[in-house]
Amino acid sequence: MKWLLAYILALVALQLMFGNINVEFFSFPIGLVLGVAGIALLYVAHREFGGGRFITHFRSARMAYVLLALVACCCVAGGAVPAFARFTTSVPFVGLLVALLAHLALVMMHRLRKFSLGRDGAFACVHLGIWLALFSGMAGAADTARLHALLAVGEDVSTAYDENGCELPLRHTMRLQRFAVERNPANNTVVQFRAWLLVDDEPCELAVNSPHSVGRGIDNAVTGADGKKHLPISISTNQGKTWTYHASPFPPIQGHQRLVLLRLQEGPIMLVSFTDHPTRTPRNLQGMMFTDAHGNTTRGYGAYVALSYDEGRTWPVCRLLTDGTERHLNGGAWTQFFVMDATHAEPRGYLAATQSPDGMIHLLSSRIHYAFNLAWIEAK
Repeated sequence: MKWLLAYILALVALQLMFGNINVEFFSFPIGLVLGVAGIALLYVAHREFGGGRFITHFRSARMAYVLLALVACCCVAGGAVPAFARFTTSVPFVGLLVALLAHLALVMMHRLRKFSLGRDGAFACVHLGIWLALFSGMAGAADTARLHALLAVGEDVSTAYDENGCELPLRHTMRLQRFAVERNPANNTVVQFRAWLLVDDEPCELAVNSPHSVGRGIDNAVTGADGKKHLPISISTNQGKTWTYHASPFPPIQGHQRLVLLRLQEGPIMLVSFTDHPTRTPRNLQGMMFTDAHGNTTRGYGAYVALSYDEGRTWPVCRLLTDGTERHLNGGAWTQFFVMDATHAEPRGYLAATQSPDGMIHLLSSRIHYAFNLAWIEAK
């Protein structure tokens, strides 16, 4: 079993280095080609080395028990992992499924060398059915894509946007007839969102128990030209009827983080967000480069404030949300204790802000109250 342990450790290492697998890369016909090539390689390996120790051990009943137990444990663990982690596309989980597919294929090749319908028919049907179910499930996952359609009441929509903000045509035309928010009469909390649609003039009713919330770490990033994930910026030129979006220069936010976008009384748009997530962002992607009033650049971490003077097209002013004094603070909630200094600000929190008539900006995180004005932001 040493090789299996080495295989699992290699999968974990690949996960840590490269993150989840982009399953869209394996969509048809690449997935089919790789599947056929894999079967051909296994057939050659079985024919040439079928009597060897490794192949014999890999197709054994003991290996079947171990692989099934590992996959079952991964399924249980995947159910406990938040959706944004996308456990089913993680390298260890996909790697175990590939190992199970290879095991089933070698078992069938060994058993069916001298095929007898009466003796091996049931065996072949069961094992081939399991293999096809696993393979088709993996291949089918690669052929799915998450699209975002922006619907306005009474307007026909036949396009949607992918994760990168590219507009794609749809095979069907949708029209939103009505949208309703259902609330609990006892405490007025939202319990369900319901929409009535026409899909190619056929009525369709949708209901969900919670909205998609940007800021909760669930698919709120788009890929920029640099290949990295960025915070999306959405633009409407028709009073909000339709929207387009693309990658902003800022990194995305994740769980236990919520940003603030506020137009100040003086005119600029203010953004307060976070450079990274302290536990989920890979170490090599943490932090942002900030330039002070003297032109010196420093990498900073945590909450920052940025200004745009041209409706969000550019953000020439950006600084960490700290006065540079070292403090040991308790951010409460999920933030808890953290150190604030010249290069570290609050690492996460649910932000809300307003500007009082005297021009002072009041920002609340999960526990801490910040107060500053436009001049302080621009002073860097």
